[in-house]
Amino acid sequence: MVEVYSVLSLSHRVRFPALRWWSFVIVAVLLQRLGLFLVTVLFHFTAPHPVHIGWDQWDTTWFVHIAEHGYVKESATPFLPVYPVLIHMFHLIFRFSYRMAAQWVAVLGWILALYALARIVEVEQSPGTARWTVVFAAAFPTAFYTQVPYSEPVYLAFALWTVWMVEQNRLFFAANLMSITSLTRNTGFLVGWYIAAPAILGRIRFRRLWVFVVPLILGILYLVWSLLTFHDAFAFMDAEKVWHRTFTLPFITLLLAAEHFLPLKHVAYKTMEAVSAIWFIFVTAWLFRQRDYIHLGYALALTLIVFSAPAVSVHDYLLSVPRFTVMLWPGYWLPAVSLKAAKSKIVLAALMFLAQCSIFYIYYGGHWIA
Repeated sequence: MVEVYSVLSLSHRVRFPALRWWSFVIVAVLLQRLGLFLVTVLFHFTAPHPVHIGWDQWDTTWFVHIAEHGYVKESATPFLPVYPVLIHMFHLIFRFSYRMAAQWVAVLGWILALYALARIVEVEQSPGTARWTVVFAAAFPTAFYTQVPYSEPVYLAFALWTVWMVEQNRLFFAANLMSITSLTRNTGFLVGWYIAAPAILGRIRFRRLWVFVVPLILGILYLVWSLLTFHDAFAFMDAEKVWHRTFTLPFITLLLAAEHFLPLKHVAYKTMEAVSAIWFIFVTAWLFRQRDYIHLGYALALTLIVFSAPAVSVHDYLLSVPRFTVMLWPGYWLPAVSLKAAKSKIVLAALMFLAQCSIFYIYYGGHWIA
């Protein structure tokens, strides 16, 4: 074991060997996968079979189509290119089908994400807290998104490795990873806060922020490509109209969601949306109380985006909030820090994973889980 210095938390911590963390993370992911697989077995015995069931629902079709055919039409541009490119690479290298490649990329991304998360919490908190953080992340109610062919696990992998590189004071690598994160999901630019914050707080010199030139150049190149291809540099934003999404003032969506909660249609999903919205507010408030201003900056920015974007024609104004909770990684170590008794942590993790299995049951049957 060696001692490491954390730029973000200004602390010295003893950290465990890397191999031990890789083993722990892989076991956690496999156990999560096994639990979700048992849900699929249960589904086949208990539910009538709809037209399409499986792990690859909804957005998967778009990512796979882009990986196979490229961006044929502008409506596909909100699905940013990093995940489809990785799918295509796995297809070429390993000769997987595109759908199988999408599944492998997602699972490997989740393993990489959990490893980086463990190392971050290890140096900021303790190895014990890091282990429980991995457990709560794998058990989190909406973490089934990390086991299906969606872009969330890939986003988390690049985002958390960006933070981990900042922890180790490797800002050039962090900036490159942030560039890739931003082309995985459009919230990726928020990770740049982790690079800028140490300079703002006086922990590194401002001149080291020259590394932002890297994501700036890559971002400009992407906008130029979009302009040349679709005659619209911001096609990925404008195409949101195809999905009936508009932008509102922050938190107005909460009032609109409350107004349209009745009549009681799809009450289970709307309840999940409401709980997810409360979770965002709770985690942000907890970080403020902890005076963890660096993670607070990311959480607050993500919260503002979540409560500004998902106004849709079906009057479901918190439609994607449950999905965004996966990206709120400070929420993974909140219970690990707050609960002291191991029994309490075990019970909570079990309840969380039971909720995850219940939601995945709905997703597997082809019902819309945004």
